Amino acid sequence: VQRTEQESQRLVALVNELIDAQEVESGQMQFSTKMHSVFTIVDRAIESVRPVAQKSMVKLENCSEDCSLLCNDARLIQVLVNLLSNAIKFSFAHGTVTVKSLIIGPWLELRIIDRGRGIPSSHLQSVFEKFVQVDKSDAKVGKGTGLGLTICKSIVEAHGGTIGVESEVGKGTTFWLRLPYSQS
Repeated sequence: VQRTEQESQRLVALVNELIDAQEVESGQMQFSTKMHSVFTIVDRAIESVRPVAQKSMVKLENCSEDCSLLCNDARLIQVLVNLLSNAIKFSFAHGTVTVKSLIIGPWLELRIIDRGRGIPSSHLQSVFEKFVQVDKSDAKVGKGTGLGLTICKSIVEAHGGTIGVESEVGKGTTFWLRLPYSQS
């Protein structure tokens, strides 16, 4: 019964990802925005993945600024949960995943930093493409659909931002997203 329930939850999550992907593809992803605390958004995302992090023996750090950002908090949390989940999945036991924020001119940059196995440079250009997955034979938890990063990219772009990745094999990966920021 427990296994059936887990598979049902996995299938519901898959259907939701496919719906999100279809909304993205058709240009129908719409949402409202208002001012939200960046620290609170990051904290909520971290709390969402904390059980997975604890099971994987990975520490989570919120080193973000307590500033306000015009965004859709639910969609931004969705992006962060996906990026944090991936960082945890590919981190080593007793490692740390950190979320930092920086204000760079007209942008607020969020950086999700792990010190895991890293992504080979040959895969960096394609990680945001639909159904693309880096070999995850050594990942600790979970199976993916290859849609998560595509959806993240679309959500960030719908906010007027950009997303990218930097990685070095054996040293870790940093996913970053830049969102329009105004201090007024």
